[in-house]
Amino acid sequence: MLATHRPSAQADRPVGVTPRGLSMRSLFVGIVGAFSLLASAAMAAPEPVLAPAAAWVKPLPPLRTDSPVTGAPYRQVRLDEQVHFGPEGDSVYIESIVRIQTAQGLSAMGTIALPWNPDSTTLTVHRLEIRRGAETIDVLADQAFTVLRRENRLEYAMLDGVLTATMQPEGLEVGDLVTLAFTLTRRDGVTGDFSENYLPAPAADQVDQIQMRVLWDPRSKPIRYRLDQGMNPPRVGKTPAGETELIFDLKSQKAYRPPAGAPPRYLRGRGVEFTQFRDWSEISALMAPLYDTAATLKEGSRLKPEIDKIRAASSDPKIQAGMALALVQERTRYVFLGMDAGNLTPAKADVSWSRRYGDCKGKTALLLAILRELGIKAEPAVVHSSLGDGLDQRLPMVGLFDHVIVRAEIGGRVYWLDGTRNGDRKLDEVAIPQFSWALPLRARGGALEALRVEPSPLPTMALTLDIDASGGLYSKAPMKAEQRFRGDLAVTTRAASEASPPEELEKAYKKYWGDLFDFAEVETVASGHDEASGEYILTMAGKANLDWSETNESSAPRHLAFGYRLGGASNWTREDDVDNKDAPFAVSHPVHVWYRETIRLPDGGKGFSSEGKDIDQAVAGYAFIRKAAIRDGVFTLETRSRSLQAEMPSAQAEAARKALTDMGKIEVNLVAPPGYRWSAADRASRIADMDKVLAKDPKAVGALQGRAWMHRENKDYAKAETDYTAALGVDDDNSTLYTLRAGALYRQGKREAAMSDFAAARKHAGRDAGNLNALCWEQATNGVALEAALGDCDKALQIEPRSAATLDSRGFVLMRLGRWSDSIADYDKAAGIRPDSAESLFGRALAKAGAGDRTGAAADIAQARTLDPGIDEEFAGYGLKAP
Repeated sequence: MLATHRPSAQADRPVGVTPRGLSMRSLFVGIVGAFSLLASAAMAAPEPVLAPAAAWVKPLPPLRTDSPVTGAPYRQVRLDEQVHFGPEGDSVYIESIVRIQTAQGLSAMGTIALPWNPDSTTLTVHRLEIRRGAETIDVLADQAFTVLRRENRLEYAMLDGVLTATMQPEGLEVGDLVTLAFTLTRRDGVTGDFSENYLPAPAADQVDQIQMRVLWDPRSKPIRYRLDQGMNPPRVGKTPAGETELIFDLKSQKAYRPPAGAPPRYLRGRGVEFTQFRDWSEISALMAPLYDTAATLKEGSRLKPEIDKIRAASSDPKIQAGMALALVQERTRYVFLGMDAGNLTPAKADVSWSRRYGDCKGKTALLLAILRELGIKAEPAVVHSSLGDGLDQRLPMVGLFDHVIVRAEIGGRVYWLDGTRNGDRKLDEVAIPQFSWALPLRARGGALEALRVEPSPLPTMALTLDIDASGGLYSKAPMKAEQRFRGDLAVTTRAASEASPPEELEKAYKKYWGDLFDFAEVETVASGHDEASGEYILTMAGKANLDWSETNESSAPRHLAFGYRLGGASNWTREDDVDNKDAPFAVSHPVHVWYRETIRLPDGGKGFSSEGKDIDQAVAGYAFIRKAAIRDGVFTLETRSRSLQAEMPSAQAEAARKALTDMGKIEVNLVAPPGYRWSAADRASRIADMDKVLAKDPKAVGALQGRAWMHRENKDYAKAETDYTAALGVDDDNSTLYTLRAGALYRQGKREAAMSDFAAARKHAGRDAGNLNALCWEQATNGVALEAALGDCDKALQIEPRSAATLDSRGFVLMRLGRWSDSIADYDKAAGIRPDSAESLFGRALAKAGAGDRTGAAADIAQARTLDPGIDEEFAGYGLKAP
């Protein structure tokens, strides 16, 4: 049916298509849906008719009911569907027999509901019986249907006029067989004598007896039919009345197994199409007069002043068309009207304008009237909102369309305009809709026209992140971010935002930004619509706590850029026994996502670098671009993912999967100079963070240890001792806490207490290489208990022999013990693993100088100072100077 599509609502079932593949619960409700949707004033039957089946119905042989009882709540033992294209209209006869097998089945099948549209369809009920053993109970003899009018889609602003005949059969019991037989006869006032239908093949494996039979008189109805791929051909015969008869063997019909990830045309399943239309142009010519009539304005139309305003505002037809589209989209709300003749017939433009509402048909007629008054060439075009893919391969049927838009031509270019959308402003930015095919409605007849969606020239989503880390890598860095949505994303985001109370919206967007950037402390958020561009914009400001970490191979702090990832895992696989295994894979299209991240670096970016190669690659229907660079003290990362096409050949899937997997492994890291020194801002920021944590939880060990370390870096050893002591009060078997407090005590001249803590640290170290290395290093840098420190390093290296940090620590101990060659050997190993460690180079220089190698020492010193200009200051803190 037309006009069921709008951005916020799913389209209804295609007109004239009988729903099949029914579950037991939906059997009585859904099986009549098709014929209740095509509205017309041709007949009126506000109550179900009780009468015998028509003479053309051919009953199935008697039913055997001895099929095994399964554990399912119910089982369908018969499904007989017979279709007659005749002078009375298009009729569907259904006989269904269901066996109730459990109490759950009794509840599920306890209500019968038969919907139909009385404007176009007659519902005739033939039988409703309960069989219990040898007894047959005629339910209709004692009970009557109750007719309800229920507008099931009011939340989508849709009025279809459908009635529902309901009944709860009395006395149902487990084990009963429920038989329902009825016919739906439809005759539409618009399509007249033209017949059409699509009959999907039901799942026959759960039905004991099943039939699909189709009849028509070829002398009065020259009907064609088409089988979907894999559909068993029917047995073709003639009835005594001279009608063509098709009988389909559904028990042997192989169920359709759709290929995963395929475009919609491969997902429909199997069935049979029937049509009396010779071609698409016949449908086009049939429907065109409906819109010509509806788009003709009456004398003195109240729409004329609005058209005059548009004409006065600009002489440019593109601007005029954009203003006309905005008027229809924004000043008339969407309400689907399916009553009376409204399913296919549009309301007159003057009526829709007076009402200030309309469905897609009414809005299209309204837009056509305005454009034609402005002298702009425009015509209606019918489409299907979700099943248009593959339309050109099907037989022509009115029921294959559920939406109508405007096809406008300006300056030799075609524009597709949809009055049910929102937010379209500039014609050049109105995207080609993703309906695949459109049928222009023309009095002389029109042909299907492909809607080829081009790659989006502008990002549909653009995200920028700017961080000012110039105050230090470990301090809270001021940050701001902006996200811009275009097109449909802008419309839906704006609608959701404007529907929320301000306080709830702020809360929601703070959570959104916090989830997006898990390193951010979100302080302020805002959102708004840009009237000029049509974009919807989200912004945030706050502080960033960037993660910088070292590796065993490098002492240079590294930060993994937030938006670096392109590609990644994909699931383009199919089982061997699916149908159409070689079908292409669908690609989300059009998609265009752009991201830019900037980080302003400390010290003008001196010594900083970025790792991770740039990308410029087309794969899997997408173009991927990534660039990273440092210029003028600012690190900039930019990525772009842009779809190029809607499908990817299946033959390319494996190569594309590998390419995307490989691409996803390529990281972009921002690398600081080796041995980066914490700035005063870094330390102050970290202490402030820990203060906040400890204000809420004074016993937070991690916060106490972190703050103590900052006090040590500030050379405030007394405060460090206090925090370490507080932490040990909570975690008294923590080896590292004892080690670090020992260092703070020693630097205050509390040697005896320090040695006690070193002993406690050794007691609690266990076989943890990290604990043992920390103990070794703290003793070595304080120049105390060097033999014990050497033993601690030896134990750590037995556990992790390739630890660059521990090899460096042992080299330092050996250097202080005067064992120059052993020290140099350990430093050589450490530098081989982590060549950018200024500490290892400086320590080796001291060992080389002690061994008399002044030249080698000078070379190591120079390299260490290049890597870390503050290395002399660090070693001076250990009481050591460059030779």
